[in-house]
Amino acid sequence: MTTITSKRHPLKFYGALAIFYMIGLMPLYGILYIIFLKPVELGIFIFLLGIVFSVICWLLISNYIKYSPKITIDMNTIKIGYRSYEHNERKEIKLTGKRKLGSISAESGIIEFNNGTKLVLFDRLYSNISEIKLFLEQVVINKEEYKPKRIETIPRNAIRFEKEEKFKIFPLLSFESIVYWSFMVILISALLTNKNYNSLNIQSVIYISVIFLLFFLQFSWRMYYFGLTKNHLIIRNHHYLWTKKIYQLSDIKEIIFEPSVYIARPNSMRIITIDYTTKLFPASTLRDKTWLKLKRELEQRGIKVRNEAFF
Repeated sequence: MTTITSKRHPLKFYGALAIFYMIGLMPLYGILYIIFLKPVELGIFIFLLGIVFSVICWLLISNYIKYSPKITIDMNTIKIGYRSYEHNERKEIKLTGKRKLGSISAESGIIEFNNGTKLVLFDRLYSNISEIKLFLEQVVINKEEYKPKRIETIPRNAIRFEKEEKFKIFPLLSFESIVYWSFMVILISALLTNKNYNSLNIQSVIYISVIFLLFFLQFSWRMYYFGLTKNHLIIRNHHYLWTKKIYQLSDIKEIIFEPSVYIARPNSMRIITIDYTTKLFPASTLRDKTWLKLKRELEQRGIKVRNEAFF
């Protein structure tokens, strides 16, 4: 009998817990210094550290871990922690949609049971969320045998004879490109006009190279753009010229246009394939009218588009 057990994401779950812990732990050293104004004895330090650690762990358990309980699903039951439900005890299952994860809205699924219990499956917190959702769709909803799906990789030259419409603007016209290249020009100009330019040492070269690399990585991952043919959606990047990801439209279950999250992430396209694998493509260079035109073209080809960013 096939059984699916949830696995917490090593980076987005455990990594986030580690970051939360460090954020909570760092002020401890300042507090100890203010209280004692001198190095503290090891015993007192360990005692106070234990108290802070316990408080932080309690906060994490009550405010974060509760969002990702252990889930086990087989052909007859859905087990959440230590509680089990028969499949026929479910009232409703939705496998996509945004729901609150703390202060943010995150992509997720939800199972509501007859007794009012609700289980929200946040995509980012489980490393095998696509497997869980596919099992729920096939076994619990459709009452079929579980069959893993595999999306075939489409070679780059597969669409060379298809007519393609591209959804992009000249990258240098976008705000982020202007900021990036302006900074680079200023940095290079300052370097070349420096009277000590000829005496630069290897450490200075490494330092400048690291700055270039960090800024390149920071801006490049935000600069995807899209192409559309009769049967395919193509993903490219203005800076990563070697990037060319091709989706067959029949493999796409849903597309979401997600709004920008302050400066951390620009407007983005999230693609959910029929195996419930998701991929996010930030596209800072696209204008609102370009997004809306892309939405119309996708819908004309039968693709469900959830517009959360442009109205």
